[in-house]
Amino acid sequence: MIIKPVQVIETNSVEEYHFVGGYGERITLQAAPLLGTIGRLSDDEDTAAFFAIPNFNDRKTRVTWFSHNKGRLEPFWELGDDRQQTVLEALKKVSAEIGQVTQRLASLPAAEAGTYAQLIPLLLNLPEPVEYHLYLIDAKPVVTHWGMSKQKTGASHDTLTPFIAGWEERLQARKRQAEEEARNAARERSFLGRLTRAGARNGAVTVSLLWNDCNDLDLHVECPDGQTINFEHKLACGGILDIDRNAHPNALTREPVENIVWTRQPEVRGSYTIHVHHYRQFDETTPSSAFELRLKRGSKVQHFKGIVSQGERVEVTRFKV
Repeated sequence: MIIKPVQVIETNSVEEYHFVGGYGERITLQAAPLLGTIGRLSDDEDTAAFFAIPNFNDRKTRVTWFSHNKGRLEPFWELGDDRQQTVLEALKKVSAEIGQVTQRLASLPAAEAGTYAQLIPLLLNLPEPVEYHLYLIDAKPVVTHWGMSKQKTGASHDTLTPFIAGWEERLQARKRQAEEEARNAARERSFLGRLTRAGARNGAVTVSLLWNDCNDLDLHVECPDGQTINFEHKLACGGILDIDRNAHPNALTREPVENIVWTRQPEVRGSYTIHVHHYRQFDETTPSSAFELRLKRGSKVQHFKGIVSQGERVEVTRFKV
C-alpha cells in the first residue's frame, strides 16, 4: 500500500505532546512503514486511512497532518448525535482491525514481524480529549496526533476504546434527555390544552390537578399562615381555586381539572403544602384515581404523578416562598 498525503487537515506545534513508542521507536515518526503494514495486513482498506499522515519540519517541532483522501473536512465534535454514533461504529471496526493486524504480525517469524507487533497497538494511544483530534474526510473518520500523548509520565495505552464507550454513554444520556424533554413538552401541551378549555387562569404561581375519570378529586393547598385553599375555602392567602370539577353528579367529566392560582407572587412567606383528596367515588369501575399535578412558579414547571383511593388524602409536594 502506498502511503500518500493528499489533503491538509491541520498544522500545529508538538510542544505540548509527547511521543509514545517502544524499543527506542517513536511510532509517529515511523508512520510510512507502520501504516503500510496495516494496509497490507488489514481486511479493510479504510483502517490505515483512519490514521492521518504526519509531516514534520526538520526540527520535529511542528507537524502538518494529511488525509489519505480528498473531501470535505468535518470536525467530529461539530457533528450531530446520529452522525457521531455512526463514526463510533466505524471506530469500533478500526480498533478490531488493529487487533487482527497485531495477531497476524505475532504469528509471523520474528525477523519478518520485527517490532511492529508491539508498536502497532500503540497507534490507538491518542491524546485526550480524543474528540478534538477526530475528523471526517469525505464522510470517513480520520485521526491526528496518533501515537502521541499529553501525559509526560505513564505507560502508553489504548485511549480509543474507552473513548468510544464513554462517548456512546454520553450519546445515550443525551437521547434519554431529549426523549424526556419531548415527553415533558407533550405533557405540558396536554395540561395546558385542558386548562385552557376549562377556562383556568395562569399566574405567578399555579397549581393544577388533572385526572381521567369521573371521581371527585379535590386540590388542597395549605398556606404558611394556617389557611387552606380548597373547595370549601376557595380564596385564601392571596390564592384562589378558580376551577373545581366533578363536584356534582349531574356535571361529571372524564377530563376534569382543578386549578389554584396566585396572579401575583404570594405575600405570605413560608412553606406551602399541596394535597390531593379523593373526596367521592362517582366512577363505579375506578375506586382509585391516577392523577398528575403541575406546579408552575414563574417559568419553572414541575410535574408529579400519584394514585389516590376513596377517602384518601395524600401530600404531593411542597414549595417555599
